[in-house]
Amino acid sequence: MLDFQRQLFVLKHEVTHQFLGRWGAALPGWLNDGFAECMAATPYPRGRYSFQNLDGAMHDYLLKWRAGPDRRDLLLIAPSRLMPMTPPQWSDEVKAVTAYPLDNSSALLTHWFLHHDGSGDA
Repeated sequence: MLDFQRQLFVLKHEVTHQFLGRWGAALPGWLNDGFAECMAATPYPRGRYSFQNLDGAMHDYLLKWRAGPDRRDLLLIAPSRLMPMTPPQWSDEVKAVTAYPLDNSSALLTHWFLHHDGSGDA
């Protein structure tokens, strides 16, 4: 089941990149990846997206695949460092297998802009 969930998560992430197509290349890296991570975190019961309880889904996403029992500490990258990252910098983090904080940070920031920024009616 874990392998299935992981594969489904990756598939939803990559399909989102395909859906964004050319627009994705024009987006900052954190936002392009943030959209993909947000869609991957969106519940998908019985082959249909459910846009209910997205805050809870984001919470579960942020704790995904944790190795340790400590569910309090979460490594996030400050927006002041995350937002100006260039594609080569992003790629270097991914190649170094240190992208987990990038994914968490871009997903949480994108989720906030989509659902909580301003009056929260985005």
